[in-house]
Amino acid sequence: NSGAYSTSSNTAAKPTKKATKRASVSNKDMGSSANQPIVI
Repeated sequence: NSGAYSTSSNTAAKPTKKATKRASVSNKDMGSSANQPIVI
């Protein structure tokens, strides 16, 4: 089970990184909101 979990986590991480970059750019415009963690 842990092996399957890590595989799905690695696969899910690819689109998540793209989404995080987009969110980070938006958060820079929002100022202090950039310090808050991004939950997807």
